[in-house]
Amino acid sequence: MCWPGLKGQMNGKPLSQDPLIRNRIAEFACSIEAVRTLAYRVADQQNRNEMGLMDAASVKVFASELLEKFGQIATDLLGPHGQVKHSKWAKLNGAAEYNYQACFVPIVSMGTNEIQRNIIAWYGLGLPRMK
Repeated sequence: MCWPGLKGQMNGKPLSQDPLIRNRIAEFACSIEAVRTLAYRVADQQNRNEMGLMDAASVKVFASELLEKFGQIATDLLGPHGQVKHSKWAKLNGAAEYNYQACFVPIVSMGTNEIQRNIIAWYGLGLPRMK
């Protein structure tokens, strides 16, 4: 679903009045709060020298995938104008385009999310390693 228009409007109404868009943004805001809470939990555990490997891995996976989701949502909401960097039509000075292009970096860096999921499975859930 793409939302055309330079002024953040669809069918003459501001996008903020569209219930579907409000719902997507609310879900994203809830995810931000969830990852923030997990990060504070990890910081508290580190402070008490009680952190397990699974905890930091779960924050890394959740946060990096949330960043990817943000790039998708921003580009989707801004439509074609969210996909350009240097143009008079570029919304947010090309920040949406940049984030969309760069969101894969945290997923791959510091151990891919697949490796982090393996750590969660082995150390957090006690599942056996594959041979």
